Amino acid sequence: MTPWKPYFDGSVCDNERGIGVVLVSPSGATFEFSNRLEEYCTNNQVEYDALLFGLEILQSMGVKHVKTFGNSLLVVQQVSKVCQCYNGTLNAYFDKCLDIVSSFDEFTIRHLPREENGQANALAQQASSYNVAKKNFNIRKSMRIEDELQILDEPVRPVESTGLTAQTGLTGPETSLTAQSAGSTDSAIKRPKIGIGGFL
Repeated sequence: MTPWKPYFDGSVCDNERGIGVVLVSPSGATFEFSNRLEEYCTNNQVEYDALLFGLEILQSMGVKHVKTFGNSLLVVQQVSKVCQCYNGTLNAYFDKCLDIVSSFDEFTIRHLPREENGQANALAQQASSYNVAKKNFNIRKSMRIEDELQILDEPVRPVESTGLTAQTGLTGPETSLTAQSAGSTDSAIKRPKIGIGGFL
């Protein structure tokens, strides 16, 4: 069965936050979505919001086979259970993702360099900045825990310190999820995303 392929990205620039999602159907048809988030959230939270938005659309359509791509190494490694995060806010996003993933018959998530995720990146950047009028975008409430006051996301712990058995690029027997990634995880916030590249 040929899967649906969601490409996701989030962008934080100055005081604006946006998400971009590109859905590619099994027949190759492309659907683009862009939303501006109305509440403050960190770069990692915005990336999770983008993933959740794409997954929610596919779940509402009754899709069962999904192959996901994103350029947030942290999100990809957490959702594929390669790494754990002990930040309460990000764990709430993570749990919501897994709730949706459990409704699919098949799900994989893989890391892409930003230049290979250009379409989703461009949509997220336009929603977060570039002097585009708000009326051109939907306004979406980000998922947020009201009593969470922490500003910086805590770094994930490497797999060796968590006792997890999954390894990057492999499927763990307990998860049936896969991830392919390279490089180190960065939890910096408010860093504009630049360099729009081509879309695969």
